Amino acid sequence: MNKAILVIAILALSISAESQFVLGRQTISCFSIRACDELCINSTAGQIDFGTMTNDGTIFTSGFEQTEGAANLYPDVDFKRDECSGLILADITKTSGCESADTVYVFWDNVPADLSSELSGSLHTLRLETNTGCAFEKVYDFALLDVPVLLCGLDFYNYLSPNGDGSNDSWVIGKIDATDFAVNEVVIMNRWGGEVWSGKNYDNHDVCWKGKGSNGQDLPDGTYFYRVTTEQREYSGYIELLR
Repeated sequence: MNKAILVIAILALSISAESQFVLGRQTISCFSIRACDELCINSTAGQIDFGTMTNDGTIFTSGFEQTEGAANLYPDVDFKRDECSGLILADITKTSGCESADTVYVFWDNVPADLSSELSGSLHTLRLETNTGCAFEKVYDFALLDVPVLLCGLDFYNYLSPNGDGSNDSWVIGKIDATDFAVNEVVIMNRWGGEVWSGKNYDNHDVCWKGKGSNGQDLPDGTYFYRVTTEQREYSGYIELLR
C-alpha cells in the first residue's frame, strides 16, 4: 500500500457518522473526501462563511459572505445644447430602480446640483444618491454624444402694416417654423388685455396675424400685445399696428 492510499484509509477510519467538519472562512470552490462519495461545495459569490457535513456526503448547512453594495438607481436624463450660450442643459426627468427612496441628491462633477443643470465644457460626471442608499454614477463626454440643439429663441418684429403693399402685411415671428417651436399658440390682445385674435401652430404663412380680429374684421391702428407659448417657454411683448 502506498502512502496516499494509507492516508485515505486512515481518514476514512477516523470519520464516524456523527462526525462534523466545520469550515472556517476559507476560499474553497470544490473538494472531495474519498472516505465517502464525492462531496463538492461550489461557491458562486463571496467567500464560504461556514458549512457542516457528515461523511455520508450530505451537506446540512452552508453559508456565504456576500459583499453588500448600494442598490442600483437608473435616471432618465434629457440633454440639449443651447445654441445661444453653448451650454449643455441637463434635465433629470425620472429615476427608477429605487422606489423606496423619497429624496434624490444630484452631483455634477462632485458638486451638489439641481435636477436641471447647465454644464460648460465636454466631459462631466453625474452622480445620484438617495436617502435609502441607492446610487448611480456615469461619465458623459458631450464631444462624442449627438446632443440636440435648442435654438436661441424666437425673434419678434414689433411693427405690422397690413396695407397690401407686400411689406409687413402679416406679423412675422422669426424661427417660429423651426421644429423646436412648431407646436405653439399665439394670442393677440388689445391694450385692455382683451383677446382679439389667436392661432395655434403659428407658421407665418397659413396661420398668421394680418391685423384682423377673430371675426375677420380689420382692427383699428394702435398698440397690441402678444403672448406666444411654445413647448420651451412663453414670450410676451407688444406690436404697433399701422396701416
